[in-house]
Amino acid sequence: MRLGLGEKFDLRDLGGIVWYCDILAYEFPILSLYHVDNRHLYLSLCVTRKKSSATWLLIDVPEKKLRDFFDQSVSLLSLLNQSKLLLYFQQTRTGRRNVRRIDFSDIPEKLLPADDSFYDEDFATDEAVAIGREKTAGYSIEINGDWYLEDLANFPSLYRQIYAFNHGISNFDDELIGKRVMRSINSQPYRGGYSIVNMLAGMGESIPPTSRVRIEGISKNSPGYIKLRVDQKVAQSVEDVLNILNDGQRRGSLKRMYKESNKFLDSHHLRSIDLEDFNFEKFPDHDDLLAELDFYISRIASGLGFERQILALKAAVEPLALLKSLLAYTKRIFRLQDFVDEGLITKFGGTLGME
Repeated sequence: MRLGLGEKFDLRDLGGIVWYCDILAYEFPILSLYHVDNRHLYLSLCVTRKKSSATWLLIDVPEKKLRDFFDQSVSLLSLLNQSKLLLYFQQTRTGRRNVRRIDFSDIPEKLLPADDSFYDEDFATDEAVAIGREKTAGYSIEINGDWYLEDLANFPSLYRQIYAFNHGISNFDDELIGKRVMRSINSQPYRGGYSIVNMLAGMGESIPPTSRVRIEGISKNSPGYIKLRVDQKVAQSVEDVLNILNDGQRRGSLKRMYKESNKFLDSHHLRSIDLEDFNFEKFPDHDDLLAELDFYISRIASGLGFERQILALKAAVEPLALLKSLLAYTKRIFRLQDFVDEGLITKFGGTLGME
């Protein structure tokens, strides 16, 4: 690539661009996936490499085109040619240098991928294979009653957080997702509500970009629907929890355990303590508290139908953080159930809007 080609570009204009995973690597990354807020997606391709530097191309790639790439219906060359944003830069030990915005025609032919540069699992990283195999489909939530603006604002955020938590604990055995989920839960100080928000946001970021919840349509009739694009297995797992709450006895039992767990945290001054301060030195009865934490974790998990998933989480996540995370989830699933109780949502996984 000719030095000085194109207009200078400040990568900060894209926002906080974050690495998600490498798609192709051989001793070093060759093709990598990045994102901003787990929403705007970018592919970065290494086109030349020296001992101390490399030249990369960065392109924006809409979610649908990324899915087409993983489905082998579009090549990497086509993605480069169709991209609305095409950047090149040098990567050195000190960071990215000489970021420029160029046109596809500016790229020397010898640096372009081949015509048949289609995604191939045989050469992809394990993380890329896992992402490529995740499938999404249309999913209808049937609605009725009087919806106000605050309802339409609150429901998507609520469902997104619940979906993210279910996705994370259901895919915890996946190395890439598991590490992100574990970090999301363990890294919070849990001194206040912002820790819970950050934890749930981190769970959302663990979802592969091709499996995020996307709104495909809304119809407010009598009845109406909200059509989403989801991972069907995750959406079904949310339904399974809501079905538990439809049983009055099980819902009542879960509510009692939710209140007792919160009372336990308050009575031992564990509500807003830093995780690092929960130790033998500051809590002489630390072992007894750990046993109680395990009891409440098991009971809450059982009440939600998470018995199987919780076993892996117990081995990897700090008990105090895990209980607080489960309580945060439980609070939100109760709020989602309120939409059903109030008649605003009549069916999850319905047929309206699926014609």
